[in-house]
Amino acid sequence: MKSTKGIVGALAALALLVVTGAALAHNVNVIKGTNGNDTLTGTSERDRIVALAGDDTVNAGDGNDRIHGNRGKDTVNGDDGNDRIFGGADDDTLNGGNGEDLIRGRSGNDTID
Repeated sequence: MKSTKGIVGALAALALLVVTGAALAHNVNVIKGTNGNDTLTGTSERDRIVALAGDDTVNAGDGNDRIHGNRGKDTVNGDDGNDRIFGGADDDTLNGGNGEDLIRGRSGNDTID
């Protein structure tokens, strides 16, 4: 069952194991929205934020984050850190913030700052 009501919040950390020649453990906070209108707030660490559908607001916080806006008119704020920000199918507002950011609007009439 999927919620369409939306959420407001910040979620806890998950530890992921990445293996590339040698085993390296990287802590990544994984934050996933719903198909409703969400407000998602990252941490000061490295986050992976997936907004899903709905008109979402994402405030990534500090850290080198990876953010996916997906469907809906999203507002994404990368804040500090070297972020990778990907818009979705609609008209998004994508703000990198401080740091060396990669921003891709994808389809729609996006505003990129």
